[in-house]
Amino acid sequence: MIYRINAIKGVQAGLPYYTCMISIWQLIAFLDMTNAKLPAEKRAQRQLNKSRIPDIKKYILDNSDSYVFSAVTLCVDGNLVFDEFDSCATPKCGVLCISDESKVAIIDGQHRISALRDAMAENKKLRYEHLPVVLFRDFGLERSQQMFSDLNRHVIRPTKSLNVMYDKRDPMARIVCKLFRELPVFRKTVEPEKASVPVRSDNLFTVSAIYNATSELLHGMPLSSNNDAFDVAKAFWNKLYEIIPEWSCVQNGTEEAGEVRKKTVCTQAVTLIALGRTGCFCYSKRHDFEDLSALTNVNWMRDNPQWQGMLVNDNKVSGTRASTQALTKHLISLISR
Repeated sequence: MIYRINAIKGVQAGLPYYTCMISIWQLIAFLDMTNAKLPAEKRAQRQLNKSRIPDIKKYILDNSDSYVFSAVTLCVDGNLVFDEFDSCATPKCGVLCISDESKVAIIDGQHRISALRDAMAENKKLRYEHLPVVLFRDFGLERSQQMFSDLNRHVIRPTKSLNVMYDKRDPMARIVCKLFRELPVFRKTVEPEKASVPVRSDNLFTVSAIYNATSELLHGMPLSSNNDAFDVAKAFWNKLYEIIPEWSCVQNGTEEAGEVRKKTVCTQAVTLIALGRTGCFCYSKRHDFEDLSALTNVNWMRDNPQWQGMLVNDNKVSGTRASTQALTKHLISLISR
């Protein structure tokens, strides 16, 4: 049997390769047939992590009208014949003929393909959709393994902060982004992209720190809608802005953000998470945040002896689980007196 696939032929590093669109059911059928002949020791990709498949499958099914996948990359060990259309164009268009005796290695995209196979069983319409596919001729296992290494060598995952800023599907991300737009405390004080605030930055917080703290605040709350959640979060952050003078000092220009970050612990991610948990405890008792006023006179300076061992070691803030738990316990004790 010969598979005939419309393709575009290009050249990379002096070698031919092909790009094409293949319907999902055809791609899966093709891979199931050809990969059945591929021994495990001949793999040129990481072992399939089956625990990743359910999340990707859920993403596909939950977003069947908007999911996005990039091209998968295959390496074909077998007879490839490219029948070029009559054209002088470059790159060249034609039909790529692949024997079913070929062996195919998935260099990039095996988890996407496996998730699509499972999702297709529940949503039959997926079978008629397409994936972009890049096909390389197999020049041996060593070359295929090198291709896998090269494709993954410079892959850098976006920071959590950037994901929060761009993710419109996550309700918590939408709440946090709305907080940034509306609350004075976050006006010009949030680092929108980096994992940490740069030394010379005028910002106080990272997006990810605010996201994590807000998640802790709203954890387990019986909120009927996202609007309710936003109102609770808004009241919480406005209350903290009222009782933590260092934050307002940066906003009104009497303190520099860099000095506040350097000398205090009130902008640290671990502190924000502990405050979020304390806020959750507070709201569960009275459905407001008035008890947080008990934190008005807390000394947030890093050299405060109270923080030593609990939160600060050798003038460095500890972000461990134990430190987070200890600080949360301490703050809750202050508002419970």
